[in-house]
Amino acid sequence: MSEYLLNIENLSTGYHGKVVQGPISFSIGKGKLIGIKGRNGKGKTTLLKTLAGLQKSISGKILIDHTDIEKIAPTDKAKLVSIVLTDRVKLSGVTVYDLVEMGRYPATGKFSFRKKEDDGVIDECIRQMNIDNLKEEALSEISDGELQKAMIARALAQQTPIILMDEPTAFLDYVAKEELFDLLRQIVSEKKVTIIFTSHDIELMEKNADQIIEIV
Repeated sequence: MSEYLLNIENLSTGYHGKVVQGPISFSIGKGKLIGIKGRNGKGKTTLLKTLAGLQKSISGKILIDHTDIEKIAPTDKAKLVSIVLTDRVKLSGVTVYDLVEMGRYPATGKFSFRKKEDDGVIDECIRQMNIDNLKEEALSEISDGELQKAMIARALAQQTPIILMDEPTAFLDYVAKEELFDLLRQIVSEKKVTIIFTSHDIELMEKNADQIIEIV
């Protein structure tokens, strides 16, 4: 069995048949913090969406534990890969707790009875992101930085072996960015998950990432 959790083979990504990025090949091990860097317009976000299965690749393969991601059912894919994007979530009447709870849907099903351990996972993820004081707040009432932390908590609650994060330090000041990277490294170490993130904070990326993949 390969030591690698994720294998990318000659992957090209883009929209409507037009290549934005690639071809690119790389392998990523389990329990790693991986940075992806590249200039604006080079397809970093497109790559993450493709890895998450939100859009199809133009060519090449994405293998998770040697299984082609396109052969994995959406319900099973949601148990393998979670993603945090920078898009502002627009969900009327939804609280921070409700948002994090959504991360449990792949495990419980939207209409399934939530078990006590699911409540524990939700509470733990909220505590990890230091947003206990916000859990009853509506998403429309919190700041962009607070929403970013809530979105990361939701991804953590999904308990996938791979978490993709597009600009996770967006909307945070420098001190908060350093604190977030400290937390991400702690999560990778303790949970043995692999976090793949994009960032314009190259200095912090180089300081914290186990591996950096550059898109040119």
